Amino acid sequence: MSIILLTSSIVLKGDICDNDNGNADNEKICSRMTYATLLGGCGIGISTIAIVLSTIRSMTKTIEFFMVILSALMYFFGVVLLTSSTGPASTIGNMYFAVWGGCFVSCMMALDCTMPGRKDGIESESDGNGGVEVTNP
Repeated sequence: MSIILLTSSIVLKGDICDNDNGNADNEKICSRMTYATLLGGCGIGISTIAIVLSTIRSMTKTIEFFMVILSALMYFFGVVLLTSSTGPASTIGNMYFAVWGGCFVSCMMALDCTMPGRKDGIESESDGNGGVEVTNP
């Protein structure tokens, strides 16, 4: 979703900000488009770091928690700024669904991180049976 948000915001920012003509509303929308571009880039960066840390088995619960909370907060403010009535994603389209989808996924991941009794990813994957409990008769 971050890739869709990043590419959509880059294309629309070029169309909106290049035809500014000093309009105050265009300046507000242009600054929100900059936030959308940063949100998409940061989302890609956070995801890449999480993938690398998981691959080398260095992802701890604390790192995962802070990455997910950061992502959820950024997407929450993205929904507020971008999909409001004066925002660039106020109409249904790629940016609208990318921001709402990213917010939903980030919030669900934040809930998953805070669930009590959840095993650390390294422990649950190290048993060798894919997380399935095997009982011998």
